[in-house]
Amino acid sequence: MTARAGVGQGSGARRAVSAVAAVDHRAGAPAGVDGGASNRLLMAEEVAERWQVPASHVYRLAREERLPVVKLGRYRRFRPADVEAFEAAGGVDA
Repeated sequence: MTARAGVGQGSGARRAVSAVAAVDHRAGAPAGVDGGASNRLLMAEEVAERWQVPASHVYRLAREERLPVVKLGRYRRFRPADVEAFEAAGGVDA
């Protein structure tokens, strides 16, 4: 009886670890990777919040190649260093 309980607990623990890894991944810090702020890619919504503009503006800048973008399949992410360089350069000439 105790051996069966151990097996059941082991598989539950594996599921719990998988769930934690999935949560970390969605938060931008994949399991096993140092989640330092300088390494974390930003979403358009995060850049938009930083600049107090709509996310569509950030996507437009990326589409027009004014702001460098990292393409991950259908997703677009932004390196903090690129965002800072864009800000230091004065942003958009409009």
